[in-house]
Amino acid sequence: MNSTEARELWAIIGRVMSDSARDAASQTGIPPHRLFKTVARETVLREVTAVFLRANGRGALPRESAEEARAYLTHALLTFIERGRAALHTDPPRP
Repeated sequence: MNSTEARELWAIIGRVMSDSARDAASQTGIPPHRLFKTVARETVLREVTAVFLRANGRGALPRESAEEARAYLTHALLTFIERGRAALHTDPPRP
């Protein structure tokens, strides 16, 4: 991958992460900036990039690869939030 391709990839991944955060925020009411304060951004970046590159490797166009990565991240964020909320409601109060 040359430097131009790398810059394009980072721009796409940045948009995917931003769009997914807005998608999750609209469904949960948690602002995007708060979502990214609670997740490990390096892990998110690595996973989203991997999903994008796998889709691209299968021959998907960059836009299709980005949509696949966006769907993956939005689902992951929503699952993270649901599990967190469930844990807060099922754990006994601490003294």
